[in-house]
Amino acid sequence: MLRCTFSPADKEFHRAAVRAFKKHVLSEILTKKTGASLGWVITETDGNFGFHCRLDAKGTVLSDYPDRTLTVDVATEILSNFPASDSQFRTQFTLGTTNQVDSTCHITANILDFRFNVQQPIDAQRVPEDIGKLGELFLPESITPLLLLSILDFFEDDSIVSMVESAKQEAEVGFLKERILNELIRYFFPPDIKTEAHFDPVELATDVQSVTAGKDFVENVLRILIPKQFPDYSAVATAAQWRRYLRDYNHALDKTPTLAIKRGSEPMPMANPDIPQYFGLGGISAFRTFNSVVGRELLTVKDDTGTPIEVTSKQRQVSVFFTRHRFETQLIENIQNSSETIVVDGKSVNAIQLLNVYTQGCEIGYVNEEIEALVDILKTRGMIESKNETGREFLYLIDVSIDFSELAAKLSEIENVIKLAESKDFDYQYEALSSARDLIQTRGIENDEVQKDELRQKLNSTENHFEHYCIEKIETERNLLGQKINELERVHRSVSVPTVLEQQTDYPPVDFSEILFDDIQTRIKRNYTSLSHKIREIQERVQDTLERETGAYQLDQTIRTAIETAARLQSERSKVEAEIKNLNQKRDDAQELFNLFEPWRLLARQVHSDKSLMKNSREDVEISNLISRLDAVVGDIRQHLADKRLSLKEILSSHEHFKAQFEPIKSEFDTYQTDKESDFIEYQANLESLLRKRKLLEKPHIGVSWNPADQDGCYRDTREKVVGKLREIIDEARHQIDSLKRDLRQPIDILAVPDELKDKSVALNQDLQTCDKEFLTVRSELVIGQVDTELENWVSTLVSLREDGRTYLERWEKIHEEMQRLRSALSQTAQRLHDAVNPLIEDGTFPSARAIVECLEELYELRSNV
Repeated sequence: MLRCTFSPADKEFHRAAVRAFKKHVLSEILTKKTGASLGWVITETDGNFGFHCRLDAKGTVLSDYPDRTLTVDVATEILSNFPASDSQFRTQFTLGTTNQVDSTCHITANILDFRFNVQQPIDAQRVPEDIGKLGELFLPESITPLLLLSILDFFEDDSIVSMVESAKQEAEVGFLKERILNELIRYFFPPDIKTEAHFDPVELATDVQSVTAGKDFVENVLRILIPKQFPDYSAVATAAQWRRYLRDYNHALDKTPTLAIKRGSEPMPMANPDIPQYFGLGGISAFRTFNSVVGRELLTVKDDTGTPIEVTSKQRQVSVFFTRHRFETQLIENIQNSSETIVVDGKSVNAIQLLNVYTQGCEIGYVNEEIEALVDILKTRGMIESKNETGREFLYLIDVSIDFSELAAKLSEIENVIKLAESKDFDYQYEALSSARDLIQTRGIENDEVQKDELRQKLNSTENHFEHYCIEKIETERNLLGQKINELERVHRSVSVPTVLEQQTDYPPVDFSEILFDDIQTRIKRNYTSLSHKIREIQERVQDTLERETGAYQLDQTIRTAIETAARLQSERSKVEAEIKNLNQKRDDAQELFNLFEPWRLLARQVHSDKSLMKNSREDVEISNLISRLDAVVGDIRQHLADKRLSLKEILSSHEHFKAQFEPIKSEFDTYQTDKESDFIEYQANLESLLRKRKLLEKPHIGVSWNPADQDGCYRDTREKVVGKLREIIDEARHQIDSLKRDLRQPIDILAVPDELKDKSVALNQDLQTCDKEFLTVRSELVIGQVDTELENWVSTLVSLREDGRTYLERWEKIHEEMQRLRSALSQTAQRLHDAVNPLIEDGTFPSARAIVECLEELYELRSNV
């Protein structure tokens, strides 16, 4: 398949060569063994593989130079300038796809530049033995590195992989790929590559002559270049766990008791078996591993003769030296010789930017983590400190000769600012400060550098701790004061004006309404609104305080400013707490007044309601007296509410007193009302009894409810219902009479009946007409205003007429029976009519015989009028 499609000029095969070189060749020349400290970890920086790809590699080929960085470029064209890279070393592989590129190798101090003519046959005369099978498909002059790389890439295609797996030819293909790769390695890195290479500087040629060619050539050359590139480098620690070991070392260093030991000028005496535990290690074996990593420059164990020894479990005293690394010594010198200065404790000292330390360290060959670890170790030794100045981090030397008077002055300054804080109600306690106070009184401390250093550390610790305490105090007070805004908001929600106080109209029109609702209610409402305005003012003031104090501290971030800021925030909080307490009390007072006002509001409505009921009641002496007494109480209330000598609370608190004066009047009126209601109930019951006794009322009662506000209306409604009921009875009776009359007339008009039966019908019809007129006469006499005087007569007449009606009904039933018998025997004419109209019923023209009769009646009436 590949044989039919392969074309050396095809750009796709050029891309395939880059992919294959990256995947197969690089993994052979840059090795990485699992778990080993040597080798490379390769990561892709450009996943879009076209004619150029870039990869980054991290690792090393020398254990003394851990964590080196290498950039790898693979391209099909010569890169005139290397793309920018932060790596320490670079290597470029150019796969020349035209015969114009010669295979060359150019080696400089940190760059390996390989150029390969991948179009040139590997052997134009014969197919190499390792890939002999390709002779079955290609001629020797066709087998080029480009073809071999394309074949390797060809076998990576998913479809080809599936095809190989289906044919169970994985082993054969794997063997062929391995042979092709070996042949490519021999072609790319032949034995004469060392002699044909170009070197800059030329001195490198001598060193490279001893390097083995083949797949290890690149790494072997890097073993030469790395030490030459970084001649002044000395690894801080080696092995895979060097970072953890350095942390253990620094932790042990921090525990050492004196500056001399920390700085490596004096040893720390220890017993052999105690050493591993001091470094946080499990035993002698673990310490030996640890010491082999960091012991090159940072740690030395010597016996009593000063000879370096190996730590054993044997019980003996040894000397442990925390020696300084050469980079530490160089950093100290750089700071001493620096032209930059910063101000520390009021004095100008030499300093160096931390960023420059990293830059210089990297140029020597140190990685950032090594530099960071050594800077931390120097800080632990008490030799350098850092300070942020204008947004930049500086390192400066700690003065080895410590001025005791400066320490005493610093303690005095610290105590002064703490006294200032305590005067602002700060409660500050710190153990290091107490220790410093005791230590400064120690005899001979003026000449003891170790104790002075300890004092300095305690003072620095106190200063830093107190500064942090003040900053936290500011933040705490800010948060607490901010919470007061929320607390004020909760108080504000609790002082919303009750809905009834918002009412401006529809007051009960009693004599004291103007004072109660226009004056007193307005004053109570004003209590709520003024509280609301006061709360908003305090909230705005608190917010302004927060912004102002925070801004002030941001402009001057000194300890004294921090104390003053925290104190003002604390003072404002205390003030607001007192104001909130006062606001809550005023809110409770306002609520109390409202609670006292509410019964007065209800009393006013009750007075108005009862007085209205009294006025609407039937006039009599008893009601007039009650109204007069009620007016007197209302007058007393008005006079009391208008009394300017009393406080509002005193005025409203007397509600029960006036309510007690009103209650006897109300009680008497209620009794009066009850009697009136009883009279009405009795009146309605008498009417109901009369109607039920004469069987004129089917429902249990007439159903009019008592309304004390409209007593006459209750009686009127009762009479109207009685008259309405009688009218219903009369209308129903007349309707029945009309029905009987119609039923009598139709048979006589239609059928041929005997004269005797016709006479009976005529006589009954006349009697029914007479009865209907009598009902109509009674109906015209039903007048609502005469119910009380004429109801008995009306009822008697109606009962009599209903009795007559029963007699008329019996007569109608007898006539009806005789008519039914006549209907059963149709005359010949009627039969003919039946035969004529029956089809009209069957075809739906008429729905029933009754419909035909109604139609005949219509015709009869029409002919009668002609």
